[in-house]
Amino acid sequence: MSTRLHALCCLAIVCLASAGVHAADPEEAGRFARAIMKHVNAARFDCPQELLDRYPERSVLCGSLPSDFSRFKSSWEFNMRRQNLPGPVRPESSWVKRGGIYVRDYKVAGADVTILFNDEKNRLAIAHAVLDAGETDLARASEDSANGDAQKLKPRMAGFGGVTNPRLIQDSRVEPIYPEQPHADGVEGSVILEVVVRTDGTVGDMSVLRCRPEGAGFEEAAMAAVKQWRYEAGQYKGEPVDVTYPVYLEFTLASAVTAPVPE
Repeated sequence: MSTRLHALCCLAIVCLASAGVHAADPEEAGRFARAIMKHVNAARFDCPQELLDRYPERSVLCGSLPSDFSRFKSSWEFNMRRQNLPGPVRPESSWVKRGGIYVRDYKVAGADVTILFNDEKNRLAIAHAVLDAGETDLARASEDSANGDAQKLKPRMAGFGGVTNPRLIQDSRVEPIYPEQPHADGVEGSVILEVVVRTDGTVGDMSVLRCRPEGAGFEEAAMAAVKQWRYEAGQYKGEPVDVTYPVYLEFTLASAVTAPVPE
């Protein structure tokens, strides 16, 4: 084979490889969904069961927004133009309104993502593909092995890769004590925590994902209350596992719980 012919064959192989179908990356789809929630300042909450049932093979994120669909769409398109979101992203459909809900399908790194916006309640939902159980195990084992600790698994993310969400035992719910100064000043707030729910249903480590306003004592009040909550543990393959789980708390003057006045 001549040198020129050999070079042309190699070039053809490279072109075919670059044009080939790449495996879908559900992890990138998950990062994409979380990035949207962050960019539009969505306050996360537990998705309704009917929505989870509609997308049984996907993870679904839900959040409430301070804006309507037109503002959400403007923010979304701005971030797309600025390439502020993980990708690559390819639209699979146009926005379609079905019964008061705007819906649009995408492919993100080859994985399915559906965005839903309830224009009546200003609520956003994003259903994205996830790794199946076997892929999740391999990814986690690889990560743990790289860290030199294959026996000690990190808490799994609830709602991903076959891991179920923990369920709050309502009788254990303790309402947070409204911070004294914000209550006196008529200031309301909200806190989003990420907590670790252990296999025995107790709450372990937690961190503040978002607090508004900051520095007013809402973070401390929320964490002190949630630490006392108890859950039915999340499960993986029918067995309880430690999971990370978002918790949203709202401080409103109308339903404020204040500390008792000392006698």
